[in-house]
Amino acid sequence: MKSSQIPRINKAIFDKDYCSRFDTNEGLAYFRKFSLWFIKQKAKEIYQQLNGTSGKIVEIGSGPGYLLLELSKILPSKYTFYGVDIDEGMLEFAQKHTRRNAEKIRFIRNGSYSLPFKDNSVSMVISENSMHHWDQLNEMLKEILRILTPGGTIIIFDFDSESKWYAFTVSIISHLLWMRKIAYKSFGKYFYTYYVSLLRAYSKKELSVALNDIACSTYEMETKRMTLKLRITKPSISAPN
Repeated sequence: MKSSQIPRINKAIFDKDYCSRFDTNEGLAYFRKFSLWFIKQKAKEIYQQLNGTSGKIVEIGSGPGYLLLELSKILPSKYTFYGVDIDEGMLEFAQKHTRRNAEKIRFIRNGSYSLPFKDNSVSMVISENSMHHWDQLNEMLKEILRILTPGGTIIIFDFDSESKWYAFTVSIISHLLWMRKIAYKSFGKYFYTYYVSLLRAYSKKELSVALNDIACSTYEMETKRMTLKLRITKPSISAPN
């Protein structure tokens, strides 16, 4: 099944029971440590891309807030962080999880393609494994560029649909689901959600077309294993002659 055949529905897929078990190490301790290791690596990558010592960082599709929490630990204190997510339950969980850094991290519920930030007001926009839900990719990218300061950066991590690791993972999960080995277990639905997310991932060609459509030329794409990293820089405003 091709990604174009699967609708990118921007809707909530939150499950409090799953997040609670994930956070408290009940039954998913190894998976939690594995996931948080990747989050820490991504936080370090984002840190290396920052210019300046203060500003506003916005994460689109912030989920449980793990990435913002990690960034708040390693970035200078003058940065403030905003997590934007469609799911009210997920936002409640994120607020609880990041309560020790509540003065630096704020969460906003928003599922539209109109972000609640002023023009040229955000130093950096980040997103982790959320882009495949954006059914209006061009509109979302234009909106992100609107709120970004000139010279600011967008860093997006998502699945690399052309990776051999990607093809292997899709194949394994599809076989597991077909055999119903996990279909009726509590974790089965998360494998299915992950499987559908993989199938929704944009290809590098689709991303290039979208970026060219919005006249964005200052971008880079790189891949590593199953991850595609898209880095976009908003052009600085040239000084008048």
